[in-house]
Amino acid sequence: MYFFTFLSQPKPGNDSYDQYGGAYVNCWINSEKHEEAEEIARQGIDSFGWTVEAKEEDHAIYEEDYADSEAGLACYRKAEREGSCFIFHTYPLGPHEDD
Repeated sequence: MYFFTFLSQPKPGNDSYDQYGGAYVNCWINSEKHEEAEEIARQGIDSFGWTVEAKEEDHAIYEEDYADSEAGLACYRKAEREGSCFIFHTYPLGPHEDD
């Protein structure tokens, strides 16, 4: 299992475009291959209508890493069952670069 955090921005046309300036997206990806996991994470963010701006965090994770975090463990287990879990931590809207 791999964990990533990406800095992302909503794409124009996405409902979030007029609501949020961006987000840090935490991604739990159930894959044995790092490159495959990262591609799944990037495609997942894209499918939600967001653009990846930068990768902030990237490492393998294990269930025992969440001994003190029920929320993290829930995401880990969801990724075990469904292949992935995405959590968007949004921040306030500011001027878009194309404005």
